[in-house]
Amino acid sequence: MTLPSFLVIGAAKSGTTSLVSYLAQHPDVFVPTSKEPNYFALSGQQNNPIGPAPPHILRQMLYNWSCSDLFDYTAMFDGADNAHAVGEGSVRYLYFPDSPVRVRNMLPDIRIVAILRDPISRLYSHYNMNRQNQLEPLELRAALAAEDDRVAAGWGWDWHYRRLSLYGAQLKRWFDLFPQEQIQVHFYDDFIAHPMAVISDIFRHIKVNPDFIPDMNRRGMVSTLPRNLWLDRQINWPSRMRYRLLSPPLRRFTVPLLHRLNRWNSMPTSPLDPDLRAELTPVFSKDLAFLSELLQRDVPWQSMPNKTRK
Repeated sequence: MTLPSFLVIGAAKSGTTSLVSYLAQHPDVFVPTSKEPNYFALSGQQNNPIGPAPPHILRQMLYNWSCSDLFDYTAMFDGADNAHAVGEGSVRYLYFPDSPVRVRNMLPDIRIVAILRDPISRLYSHYNMNRQNQLEPLELRAALAAEDDRVAAGWGWDWHYRRLSLYGAQLKRWFDLFPQEQIQVHFYDDFIAHPMAVISDIFRHIKVNPDFIPDMNRRGMVSTLPRNLWLDRQINWPSRMRYRLLSPPLRRFTVPLLHRLNRWNSMPTSPLDPDLRAELTPVFSKDLAFLSELLQRDVPWQSMPNKTRK
């Protein structure tokens, strides 16, 4: 039975899709084709998500590759016998409080990678992804105001916008259970500015040749907004018609057509309102100071670096 030797644990909307795709290109690395299995977040749980759409829609759109069964999880790594490093990326691991305990119990020697983004930009990107998927009916200020009530009502992590950006408290759970040398934390700013340096550092961390250069021309997920909501639902929401269109006899004709329709129906998101950014900045200041202490280095999004840190 093959299990991971490394995990990319998050954060959501911080470049993890691109990162995992670059790692997967290394000849000594095996990553399953199923994206975000979420096993250590969802193990043993009933998947009945609560949110602004029926549970069967949410399962298909948000948990399509997830598994909570160990047999199904290990089957994802079939064919990895000759790889020097085996891993997967599931951004729920950083946020779900039981994940580090489950990982520690099964994989005590695991190598852990996290990449963190400016918490406000991450929040806004996450919100835009939900808008893109038509899973967020509210404007951003209203969605933030509704967050506490949504959490109390059992809505899933996909609508925990502020909470997901509080990295210090989330990472501490991992630092409490794993030696510091097993955890590598990068900043999204560095990943964008110097991607090869970050990738090489991660290759060293997961113990493969750091000199390999992956093709980094293709980016991961970029948020857009649909021009026509009805058309977007026909193309992207689960339905009998969509399943028929994507059945094997039709796929080679319909997949290119659906891609073209998606491109035609997509428009860029607008920049975050500067006034709202200013309002949100104090929300994260305490956690960023704590994160800086935890990592023992400056965090690029702190307005005032902690001068007492060693």
